[in-house]
Amino acid sequence: MVLLSSSHVTYFLSMLYGASKIITLHQGVINDGCVRVVDKRIVDVGAWRLLKDKYPNDHELFFENTALLPGLINAHTHLEYGPLRDVIDYSSSFSIWLSDFLHKRQEISFDEEINAVHLGVLECLNSGTTTVLDSSYSGASFKILFNERLRSIIFLEFSLAGGKDPATIFADTLAKASGFLANELSNWGICPHAPYSVPEELFRQCLAYAAEQNVFVLSHVAESKEEHDLFLYGTGGLNAALSRHGMGLSCPIGESPVSYLFSRSLVPRKMIVAHANFVSDQEIARMARQEVSVVICPRSWQRFNHGPFPLEKFRASGINVCVGTDSLATVDSLNLFDELFCLKSLAPALSGEEILCLAIQGGARAIGLNGVLGQVRQGFLADLIGVRLHECSSGDVVEEILTEDRDVVFVLVNGKEVLV
Repeated sequence: MVLLSSSHVTYFLSMLYGASKIITLHQGVINDGCVRVVDKRIVDVGAWRLLKDKYPNDHELFFENTALLPGLINAHTHLEYGPLRDVIDYSSSFSIWLSDFLHKRQEISFDEEINAVHLGVLECLNSGTTTVLDSSYSGASFKILFNERLRSIIFLEFSLAGGKDPATIFADTLAKASGFLANELSNWGICPHAPYSVPEELFRQCLAYAAEQNVFVLSHVAESKEEHDLFLYGTGGLNAALSRHGMGLSCPIGESPVSYLFSRSLVPRKMIVAHANFVSDQEIARMARQEVSVVICPRSWQRFNHGPFPLEKFRASGINVCVGTDSLATVDSLNLFDELFCLKSLAPALSGEEILCLAIQGGARAIGLNGVLGQVRQGFLADLIGVRLHECSSGDVVEEILTEDRDVVFVLVNGKEVLV
């Protein structure tokens, strides 16, 4: 297995990829299946023998004891925080973790953040992630991801800092993304960090700019009980933690974070909300009406003990749910399969295929690509991964790949082999 450098990515005009199992995520599993890829699209799917006979002049590659499936979509991470892996103690309260995080973030150089994005991309590809939604505070991702081999949306993150006025913060933050040019694989969006770290004026300015540029909006909302208590009761240690770093915010009293945003018309249609761990049934209904997508981060939720886990309420309301790892400041890997394995324990009623659909089709729907990404299907973009199966595999192949012991042996992004 070799991760190919950018200059050695393999590409054929037409290619047959076969495998012991094809997990299509729309018509079940195909045994000894085949996917024909022409240019960047899947143009045919079926039995290996039939497609070999049908297209005798195509290049071909067959993977024994392997399942081919759509690439994973990590719907929320911060690649630039790689240097904080295993550095911050998250065993106590969220506010103490946040204070420690803000302090240690200041110690990371921009060069270290650039390197962290490079390494994060490699970790994502090696573990089967072909698309990332990455939030970048420093702007490092804007210098790197447009030239990488995976699909990405980079969210420029705005937050109150150092006592600056909102207009200055807005201009300074926009400058961090200067020179970025969107391309076929990489696009961008706006991330007002959270209602507790972005004052209303700045939040509104972010949304207006996103609407003007026609880009997606992502924000961290209702992540912790301390955030909830700060908005609703004016209590807890969160504001004190922020104030120590020049980010203190005078929060309104008597409204939850979600209600605060809705009461001020700060929830645009199709907004992507990371976490949403503390939301009421009424708030979930309002989010559903606005076609909000929610990114759940199971390992982060588990480590901070944010319970009860609201997944089933989201699904029952019709809210689109996707899955993210969050950053290496809160979890120990960017491997989305680790996230899905954790999700299995938190939501045992979900089938393996339902979990995969959250991690793939949920992410595609959040960024408006559900009609072209997230299924092994004719006309869809050719983002595929291969996961090694046990030699004597005879059970549920989807359940098998959602275990702690799995090995990604093949990655195809936009029709190009990047890991083989």
